[in-house]
Amino acid sequence: MAEGRLVGADEALAALGGAGTALLMGPAGARAVRVTAAGAAVGRDGEPVDLSDVFEVCAFDGVREVRWTHGTGGLGCAVMIEEADDEQGPDRLCVTTFLLWGEVTESTAGWSTTVSARVGGLEVPIDAPIGSRLALEVVEYAAEDEHGTSRVVQERTVRIITTEKS
Repeated sequence: MAEGRLVGADEALAALGGAGTALLMGPAGARAVRVTAAGAAVGRDGEPVDLSDVFEVCAFDGVREVRWTHGTGGLGCAVMIEEADDEQGPDRLCVTTFLLWGEVTESTAGWSTTVSARVGGLEVPIDAPIGSRLALEVVEYAAEDEHGTSRVVQERTVRIITTEKS
């Protein structure tokens, strides 16, 4: 991804540089897909997913996260967030989780379905026990401002994990 160049959702997914997971947001709602080593988005059936109605992408592989937002004409801005290997940039603050809706009602062939009465179901590319909850594992980064106050300045989605019901 060249800085300042608009790209399509497919190119943003390919920029992940390998296999991973992506959350796709569109007018019909959110969906989770697998990203192949070639950068293609595939659904539970292994078939390519149509990206033409996607307006936001969050793709991650444990090391990198690629975010893309549709601008106009199928193109938009993409940014890659990686763990810094040096002392530059913000400090790693903590690892936190954000629950996905519902609880797992089905799990087969590397995919689980979560269901919630209010929002329906979501197919997620992870093996998970029936009755468990799923969450996004996220790393937060902090930086100090000129007054010495620390604040979260960035988040990087790492993976989807299972959690126990609370």
